[in-house]
Amino acid sequence: MNIIPLVIAEVRNGKMKKASQECFSLAMNLASGSPVTVVIAGSEPEKYVNMFSGASKVYLLNDKNKNGYNPKVYTESISSIIDETKSDVIMMGSTVMGKDLLPRLAVRYRSPIMPDSIMVTKKDNGISIKKAIYASKAFEEYFYFESEHLFISTRVNVFPVKSFEGTPEVISRDLAGDGYHVREFSQSKGATIELTEAMIIISGGRGLKSSENFKIIEDLAQVMGAAVGASRAAVDAGWKPQSYQVGQTGKVVSPQLYIACGISGAIQHLAGMSSSRCIVAINKDPNAPIFKIADYGVVGDLFQVVPAITAEVRKGKE
Repeated sequence: MNIIPLVIAEVRNGKMKKASQECFSLAMNLASGSPVTVVIAGSEPEKYVNMFSGASKVYLLNDKNKNGYNPKVYTESISSIIDETKSDVIMMGSTVMGKDLLPRLAVRYRSPIMPDSIMVTKKDNGISIKKAIYASKAFEEYFYFESEHLFISTRVNVFPVKSFEGTPEVISRDLAGDGYHVREFSQSKGATIELTEAMIIISGGRGLKSSENFKIIEDLAQVMGAAVGASRAAVDAGWKPQSYQVGQTGKVVSPQLYIACGISGAIQHLAGMSSSRCIVAINKDPNAPIFKIADYGVVGDLFQVVPAITAEVRKGKE
């Protein structure tokens, strides 16, 4: 089966989203020699063309007036490119913008969409896609073989980024249109690394006992270059905003390293972080459920263990 992928690349705050590069690598593997198209929309999109070496075409949708993300304009502009290139598999990272834009395109084409995919494989007569279901307690595999168009969003930090050779044809167009605009995607005050894209996440739970004690894990996050997360219990207690929450009702993350501090391991929290590459749990309760999925566990007082880890990491850096 030959497929013609199109990747929608997202630029935010002057940086290309890692999820877009992951999507592109996946698309190149699925294409197996078929042309791959990349669409970059935003202000000064030409700055990012070299990130997509190996693509057949790169469309630059230039937002000269810096209007920001406009769902209607983006949907119409990208639809015309899909028709022009006859692309049949349209891919984007499962980001905030991806969760808004990709369903709009799928509705426009009356086609299926597979959100938050964790495995995409091309078969002889179709495409196999795996995703987590029932709060990540199980996985389900879907098979598509007759759809004229298929829309796929991919979970961040799941697919590897690879390098390819080849100079794409670059086609520039201007974005214009009326309607409402999304001026910005803002992060919570104090947040420096987005949770869903972080390679290292350090989360705190009920065991921290207060909002002030979050400084213990924030210090460790700072020396490790990590993002800070929180369990639902910590968020419900008002210690951190909801944007920090990891779990079924929060954010689903897949970092290389996830350190859970004072988190018991309720099923709704595990649903948001169980796909992490390596899980380290620090809890004084040896029977805490978090230890059942942890790769490494430390049974001890986090108020002693975490500062000790911070000191060792800082010493190693020095």
